[in-house]
Amino acid sequence: MIPVLIGLSLFLGQPTISTKGLKTKESQIIYLIQPKLGIEYANKLDRIIKKASKKEKIDSDIILSTAYVESEFNPKSGPQKGVMQLTRKLGKSHKREDYTKLDGNVIIGARYLKELRGDLSSRGSLDRMWERYG
Repeated sequence: MIPVLIGLSLFLGQPTISTKGLKTKESQIIYLIQPKLGIEYANKLDRIIKKASKKEKIDSDIILSTAYVESEFNPKSGPQKGVMQLTRKLGKSHKREDYTKLDGNVIIGARYLKELRGDLSSRGSLDRMWERYG
């Protein structure tokens, strides 16, 4: 998925960026898509995605891809909340008051993806999981 995002960014004519200060390829992708949010934000979001991936036992590329599709990594985009575009109902159902903050938002989004994946594991696919997420 990551090469697809890099290719998409290059196709859209994004300028070449300096990777100085960006710790991983994932943080480079985040910064490439949302340079206005800064290097520190890109590194922080990457760390949170990896933490959520480990905690919820779901591939970090799935979380990264979902955040890209839902918000292009911008926590202020769209009608819902945060980079994972969570509804208030979903945030409250996971008993997290911080669903609007970056770390809580990503962790709840990862948990929800894991739940959807589990519901579809015997009869579904990643495509169906993402359809149900959005």
